Amino acid sequence: MADDPMLKPIILVVDDDPSVRLLIHFFLARYRGEYEIVLAADGAEALGYVTERELALVITDNQMPRLSGLELTAMVKAQQPAAYVLLISADLLDAIEPAAYQAGADAFLAKPFRIDQLQAILDGVWAARRERTVGQPTTAFGAS
Repeated sequence: MADDPMLKPIILVVDDDPSVRLLIHFFLARYRGEYEIVLAADGAEALGYVTERELALVITDNQMPRLSGLELTAMVKAQQPAAYVLLISADLLDAIEPAAYQAGADAFLAKPFRIDQLQAILDGVWAARRERTVGQPTTAFGAS
């Protein structure tokens, strides 16, 4: 990963539907002071950020070309276990939510979702990050 302490941790939004990416990006705009918000059209595009930058949060769709959200989740957790992963999916299969957690997701959200549902999950993410960093020294990638 890059060693520049000036780089902000990333919130990575991964969805092959541009309207979903933009909606989530717009919603996350309030966090730009602390985080860099990065958009990716699929899991393969997102992989470059997994090894290069600290990921605070990954919000990923499941059904995408080239690399699914389940596959991306497993890769993110293998490289950056502290990164929080939210898998979102419109899949109607009952097995998708347990599969998300098995792949390492920290949370699951079914599409279509309401913004207040996303906000509740984000509130938990930020609380967990604050709790984890209390009393820990700051690293080159932030206090995570």
